[in-house]
Amino acid sequence: MGNVIGNTFNACNKHVSIKKEDFIHKNNCKLKTDKISYIGKSVILASQSPRRKQLLEWAEVPFEIIIKPTDELYPAGISVEEVAMYIARNKAVAVKEFVQNTTAATNKIIVAADTIVVIDNEIIGKPVDRQHAIEILNKLSGKTHTVITGVVLMDNDKEIIFSD
Repeated sequence: MGNVIGNTFNACNKHVSIKKEDFIHKNNCKLKTDKISYIGKSVILASQSPRRKQLLEWAEVPFEIIIKPTDELYPAGISVEEVAMYIARNKAVAVKEFVQNTTAATNKIIVAADTIVVIDNEIIGKPVDRQHAIEILNKLSGKTHTVITGVVLMDNDKEIIFSD
């Protein structure tokens, strides 16, 4: 994944930009980004994507699917590379808040992801209807576009977040 730039929130709940290889941090607070032990924990897939479900099945990872509705809005001024991570993190947090009401919440790892398509530095959203889908396809036709997926792995007290 090379020089992936990630985002997380530190123990002071301040937004922190990090580089994968050196985890540079700001605000003098310990990052919640670290390795997550999966021993003795079950996996929750916070996604309704058939492809993500299939990937975990192929890897023979036992999991359950829990989806909580979240807005796919993001703050103005963040880079397109950060948008998918931001939305994926919101999905993971929504599911984490839901499962924290259960007694076994500490034994869960939440996996969430979001994929965006970017053309000419503009994020192409999901089509709202057939006509909009045709407009999107025409815009993409014959042009190079970028697909960015943000991924979050989160347990009770740690998270890993990256995009590619």
